[in-house]
Amino acid sequence: MNKSIQQAANTIDKSINSAVNTAVDYADDAVNKTYDAAQRVIDSASEKASHLRSEAKPVVENLLENGRDVAHRAVDTAKDLGVRAKSQALRAVERCEGYVSEQPLKSVAIAAGVGAAVAALILVARARRSHIRY
Repeated sequence: MNKSIQQAANTIDKSINSAVNTAVDYADDAVNKTYDAAQRVIDSASEKASHLRSEAKPVVENLLENGRDVAHRAVDTAKDLGVRAKSQALRAVERCEGYVSEQPLKSVAIAAGVGAAVAALILVARARRSHIRY
């Protein structure tokens, strides 16, 4: 009976070892397949990123070129507006000088009136500020 128990124990031991080896083989195979799948995903993502980068590069360059064009046009427009404003200011000064030379007394009266109005506004503003303090 002892011999049959020993044989049964050996058979169970062999079965357990075989099952463990099979499980280890399956786990090793699963790890390898998972690694291979992950590597394929990484390679695919890298290819897609490279493709997107190559597609995006001309778009970005086009946007930059358009931005440069817009900036140059804005600078040119600002220069033109500055030249026009300066020209209009010079014409206004010339008209004012002409008016003052043609009607000096009237010009002095207008200047005095404007000065008095500005002084009155300043005095009113100061009076309001002194009443509003907390």
